[in-house]
Amino acid sequence: MSLSWTQPTCEPCWIKQHATYDDDDVLVSIDRPVMVKDDMVQQCAYCGAPTIVGIYTRADPATVLFPREKE
Repeated sequence: MSLSWTQPTCEPCWIKQHATYDDDDVLVSIDRPVMVKDDMVQQCAYCGAPTIVGIYTRADPATVLFPREKE
């Protein structure tokens, strides 16, 4: 099995990883993802939930819970 370093990421996991909050837990900013158009449902590499938002991150497949196989 060959694994990819390009991992699909659901919106909640993206927010969890890329949001900045102030001392009162108020959202201050969030990084904008580079969107990749995809016409199929993917499995989030971090939580395993289905995702259709088209967010992909570069991550070592050994570090995520649900690594993506190369097509």
